[in-house]
Amino acid sequence: MFTILLRGVQKLHLLAALLPLAFLAKMLLVTSSTGFTPNRTAYDTVAWEGESQATYLVDTWRRPRGKILAVWGLKDYHLDQALDENHPIVELLNHVNQRGVQLRICSPLADSLKAFLPSSAQYFDDPLTAAAGVHGVLQMNTRPPFENIDLVAVAKNMPGYLFFDMTHNLHPPDVDAAGLQYLGLGPTQGPPWLDPDLMVYSDFLLQKTEPDDGLLLLPTTPPGTISGRARWFLHLNYRLYPRRLYIYEPFDASGTSVQFRQWVLNYKKEQRWGGRSRWEPKPRELSKILGVGAARSLVQDEIQAIRDLDVDWVTFFSMGSDFRLQDWETVPATDAIEHSR
Repeated sequence: MFTILLRGVQKLHLLAALLPLAFLAKMLLVTSSTGFTPNRTAYDTVAWEGESQATYLVDTWRRPRGKILAVWGLKDYHLDQALDENHPIVELLNHVNQRGVQLRICSPLADSLKAFLPSSAQYFDDPLTAAAGVHGVLQMNTRPPFENIDLVAVAKNMPGYLFFDMTHNLHPPDVDAAGLQYLGLGPTQGPPWLDPDLMVYSDFLLQKTEPDDGLLLLPTTPPGTISGRARWFLHLNYRLYPRRLYIYEPFDASGTSVQFRQWVLNYKKEQRWGGRSRWEPKPRELSKILGVGAARSLVQDEIQAIRDLDVDWVTFFSMGSDFRLQDWETVPATDAIEHSR
């Protein structure tokens, strides 16, 4: 009896050992089909519930009550589910409204939605008309009439600048170039080093700087997260080689998760941004979002580091789990010193 049981356990162990091999074989097939070129589309999208998405959306405003949100279309992968009060999109919109946000709906299914949305919701046939005077746009569909919309025209008629994307078909730098702040809802679950904004910014720095240049990286605000994904400076360091990148306490910043957490706490304790004057290079060379990610004046040891390390550029950044072009700004070190006097 014991022998039979032992053999059964051995078979289970063999099966468990084969599962990783099967996964690796699948990954090899997927990567070989793209010539082993990194590709974000090979990763699944994040599946969120309506309430979770609503919380993320609303919390981007410090005071959501009184804000106006234009909603373009319905998300495709939910259309196989009958519209009712439990539909993810209905839940999303109702939770947003419960936090005091006014809804302006532009959707081919508007008549079906009316029964499940608050009576205060307004309905429009044209996306541009729906977006006029709003504080944010939520795009759920890129099919007609929601494809190829002139985002520059949209931004000109908005008192706000938030653009939430649930389609995964938009290029974040294009949205930024229109003067809108891109925020993805349920983005592709790719690794951080394939983030499109990161790649655009690193390519920009490769053109802007020389191979033997040095860059000093300085947060402009308290680090907002201890997530390892927020260590974008590590990916920049790799992509910008052989340029020299410097950062405060680099051993902890690039160390284990425990060390990185301590680095965040130490930087918050330093409060280097406290009492510093803020300034914004105009025009911004890459991001078109103004009033976000502004540079700051330097403290004395940062100025000394520029001189001691022969630094040519200062890269100011606001550290978050998402890489957003508007959070990063690289200026000549001489300009940073001049604004610190």
